[in-house]
Amino acid sequence: MKLNKYTIKIKHNDGYILYNLISKTFLIVEDSFFINGGNTIDEDIDENQLEYLKDHFIISENNSNDYEELVKIAYDFNTQDEVGRFMIHLGYRCNLSCSYCYQSNIKDHKDNNVKDIIKVVSNIIQNQEFSDLDICFIGGEPLMYLEDILKISRFISSNNTNKRIYYSLVTNGTLLNQASIINQLKDHDIKNFQITIDGVKEDHDNFRNNKSGGSFERIIENLKYIQKYHSDVNILLNCNISKYNYKNVHKIIDFLEVNNINYPVFFSLIFDSNDDQNNSIQYTGDIWYQAHKYAIQRGNDYLPFYRDMYLGCAMTQSNYYIINPEGEIYSCINAIENDNYLISDKLSDVETMQEKKINNFNEKINSLSFECKNCEILPICFGGCDYQNTINGFKCNKDFILKNEVGIIKEIANARGM
Repeated sequence: MKLNKYTIKIKHNDGYILYNLISKTFLIVEDSFFINGGNTIDEDIDENQLEYLKDHFIISENNSNDYEELVKIAYDFNTQDEVGRFMIHLGYRCNLSCSYCYQSNIKDHKDNNVKDIIKVVSNIIQNQEFSDLDICFIGGEPLMYLEDILKISRFISSNNTNKRIYYSLVTNGTLLNQASIINQLKDHDIKNFQITIDGVKEDHDNFRNNKSGGSFERIIENLKYIQKYHSDVNILLNCNISKYNYKNVHKIIDFLEVNNINYPVFFSLIFDSNDDQNNSIQYTGDIWYQAHKYAIQRGNDYLPFYRDMYLGCAMTQSNYYIINPEGEIYSCINAIENDNYLISDKLSDVETMQEKKINNFNEKINSLSFECKNCEILPICFGGCDYQNTINGFKCNKDFILKNEVGIIKEIANARGM
């Protein structure tokens, strides 16, 4: 038996950390696990342990083709998901003017058509055999469309009582300041919010403001209010890292701790809408690692590579639908209103939409370079973001990813006492 191609091996104390990029399995093994310190496995171990290692892709047969197995797994993931995933873009109205917002490049801001959105979602669900539904509302600022959110969620819930439904929304958090708003959302089972805080006040307000000033203090007050009076609401804080705030990003962890705000924080690398992402990423150096190291030491927990594409995105997943305000379906959230990424104009046949997604997957696999096909981090990259590759051209960030994520793996192992 051999170490699977997509298992990362890191020296750790008297043994190794093993982390598989397909199964997301995390293990600590002794030096004796390997023969003569190489990547060949000593098979003189318990049979149940051996099966576990094979089932979780930690190891594989000596004659197996790990790349072909990965492509099969990715194909199944992209075509056989029983969860219907819907990202519903309600409109472009927003009470902030964030400097990096990709929607600033969209000139034709259309009003939404709730009836058409409901028709599209209903048509897809009726023609699929989903066991679960994952519904995410975005904007603009989605809470500026509160009545539309309630109307759409009410329809979905009342017509799918036999399914588990997970609702969430991505909000700037400024409008979560009234009990009536939060209670209405909770009454419709919408209790999961992602809120962005781009560092401490000075940095955050530099990015996320409007004509009346910054938004930091208002968001912090809202977080304190929700934590105190609505403990059943789940909040995930997103901190965007850019070339402008990366030196101070760790300070938000201290601020939240001092102010007893106990919501988990994750990080995103983000750039102005006119930036070249593949170049701008280099500005951050090892701050991706440093931010997570500090957050882990302060009690946050992560899975390694948690912001990766992981076997595909909406571009290739046949059961992932991004719906614009008019009820049209796109394959990429960054490319809404770009006709090159239009999958369906409202009520197209569901099978036709799925065929387009499958074709996208096959094209992606066929277009992978020799280097990508032989890369050990292929499961979390798959050749990079199609949209960014089209806009800026492909540039490999393998060295950056490994430099940062291997460090994070070690920090997680230490924090968990492994």
